[in-house]
Amino acid sequence: METREKTKKLLLKQLIMRKVLLALVPCAASSIYFFGWRSLFVILWSALVGFWVEYIFTRTRGEPVTESIFVTTTIFALIMPPTIPVHILTIGIVFAVMFSKEIFGGFGKNIFNPAMAGRLITCLGRLRSNLSLKRLNNGSKASVNASDGVISSTTIVETDCL
Repeated sequence: METREKTKKLLLKQLIMRKVLLALVPCAASSIYFFGWRSLFVILWSALVGFWVEYIFTRTRGEPVTESIFVTTTIFALIMPPTIPVHILTIGIVFAVMFSKEIFGGFGKNIFNPAMAGRLITCLGRLRSNLSLKRLNNGSKASVNASDGVISSTTIVETDCL
């Protein structure tokens, strides 16, 4: 009887993903230059959280984590504002990896761009909080009732998604 040993590799090396990461270095460097060290923290935090989430999913399938997770998390971090709170960043990257990538089977099987899906979730969450609270002239917040609302077109600048 032949027994198969599972490989204990933690990270699957992918040359093309390393080239993409190398191509993202000037973008990350300019982000740090223009927006400060907080941008580096956003990149590193999203890489850490994304790696952890993918590790949980790939461990159950018996596969190693792919280097593509670092491409996803770097792109996600670069399209987020550098002043984003850590909890929103974490929710966005967890959604990006879990629901846009791993649910569909992992690397190469996702139907959405995971970084953009995570950005969409953070934007929709921010939009929801903006629609549910209304600032009064004196600065306090009050709930918006159906009778208080006005239906009109909303530009993307007014939604604070940028």
